Amino acid sequence: MKLSISKKYVLLAVAFATASFVHSTQIVVKKNGELPPPQLGITPPRIENTVMVSKGKRLDKSFVIYNYNPTKAKSIKLSLVDVNKAKRAIKPSKKTLVPWTIINPKNFVIPPNGQQTVRLSIRPPSNFPKKTHYAMLKIDNHIESPLNIDQKTKSITVTLGASYGLPIIVTTK
Repeated sequence: MKLSISKKYVLLAVAFATASFVHSTQIVVKKNGELPPPQLGITPPRIENTVMVSKGKRLDKSFVIYNYNPTKAKSIKLSLVDVNKAKRAIKPSKKTLVPWTIINPKNFVIPPNGQQTVRLSIRPPSNFPKKTHYAMLKIDNHIESPLNIDQKTKSITVTLGASYGLPIIVTTK
């Protein structure tokens, strides 16, 4: 989402000048009543499977992240967080998914209108607790230069990154 100067929907912010002073300005979210177009797509929308750990099986899945932006590449960083059924973060342990999960790649850049396939392998030991386990794959869209100041037009553009969560639900038997 980009912010631009306009008469409607005023949001006050502090602008950082390139000189040694700071001045205040008005920044507005450009809004025409519609949602902005999607920037990233993720398919499938979640990973849910059963793993027969008692038989030494593992779960190997892949998913695709799409960059729908026609002009800008997206810098992506992935990390896995163990969560409970209510999707609240919990501390990783030998009885949760994080220590037994491999994600490849974890950091990458998707070109404009491009895509990246990511592989996920969950390899729990045979004595892993037999129950339903939950995790959230955190997908961070990193922005290199979020603040752009144009001294000529006296405008500021703020580019916001986003974080997405891909739910992972694994039942072990």
